[in-house]
Amino acid sequence: MKYIFWPVLFVGALVLQWWWSTYLSIGGLAPQCLLVLTVAVAAYRGPEMGQGMGFFWGLFLDTLGVHLFGAHALLLSLMGFLVGRLRRQVDVASLPPQVLAVWVLSIIYSLLYHLLGLMFLREFLWWGWWAFVFVPIMNACLAPFVFYLIDWTERATG
Repeated sequence: MKYIFWPVLFVGALVLQWWWSTYLSIGGLAPQCLLVLTVAVAAYRGPEMGQGMGFFWGLFLDTLGVHLFGAHALLLSLMGFLVGRLRRQVDVASLPPQVLAVWVLSIIYSLLYHLLGLMFLREFLWWGWWAFVFVPIMNACLAPFVFYLIDWTERATG
């Protein structure tokens, strides 16, 4: 079962990110499902799995965009690695740390993406205040469901 779950999760997350961004966005804003999933996978499975899934999910995001090819892959890999390394210090089984971690990491992710744009394109790729404020909140609201899914899978597959 677990050998089937991870490829299905990987492809399902790609489809969910594309579908939500295309059809369910609110005022052009949608949660970063792949960032939330990367954090959850890294919190439960460690830095290797978090970094690997983050890298390939990031490559998918990079193919959808027109700026900074590789930036999402780099940043999601970094987030997966950091969360995986720090997972022993944070209680990922409880709701408040999950929500807070995703909210903080969403803000850091956004700032690092903009700084990468400044470094490589000499342009601060600002998504606007609405996105900077509300996307981390949307990500934090999505976090409990994603963490529950990963936790349920960990218990079901062993």
